[in-house]
Amino acid sequence: MKDLETLTVAILVVLNATENKNFKPSKLSIKSYRKEIMGSDTKGVNAMSISDITGIPRPTVVRKLKWLIDKKFLIINDKKLISLDAKGITFKKTKSLQEKNMLSFSNFIYRLFNQRTQAWIDLVLYFIFFFPGVIALAFYGYEYAAQAWKIKETSWSSPAQIQIYMVKSMIPAAGVMLIIQGVSEVFRSILCIKSGQWPARIVVAEETEQLLMRTSQKEDKENAV
Repeated sequence: MKDLETLTVAILVVLNATENKNFKPSKLSIKSYRKEIMGSDTKGVNAMSISDITGIPRPTVVRKLKWLIDKKFLIINDKKLISLDAKGITFKKTKSLQEKNMLSFSNFIYRLFNQRTQAWIDLVLYFIFFFPGVIALAFYGYEYAAQAWKIKETSWSSPAQIQIYMVKSMIPAAGVMLIIQGVSEVFRSILCIKSGQWPARIVVAEETEQLLMRTSQKEDKENAV
């Protein structure tokens, strides 16, 4: 989005669609929800209503709506009412924006806590979600790879019958490497709980917020051009 006012106008149109009593998602799935909500609001909302609700001057609202309509995030009907109906590549952009916003919001909430609390959160979540998944990957991946080695499995989709049993060894190997990485992160969390500060990493990884900010600034420059 170009700025906070554009985002506010867009969110209001989205809320108008989601609060529509006639809109009932067929599945409890975010993927189907995204598709079904597009074009579901048959009534829409006008620029004056958006201006009254948000306090943004009407001429500014009209300019923001025009930009959103030109970018095909929104549509306008014969009665000059605005509704949400993104399709094609614009729908993919909308999906990407939603995922980035959720990631940024979760990171924002996470950073409200002090570092010792963050370490406790990481430590608990590693044991609840991370280790069960990667241990299952390593355990069942080993059985999968062992069976492939036993029969010297080849690719049925290739006329050359390329041997793939060696490649399948990467499945349990990846699980083992992830377990090792998880153990190191657990010790890092424990050190942070004791000291109150995160130990410095040998390789400085770029923060997600910085990466998203740089990507957003690049997109803004491209849109401006």
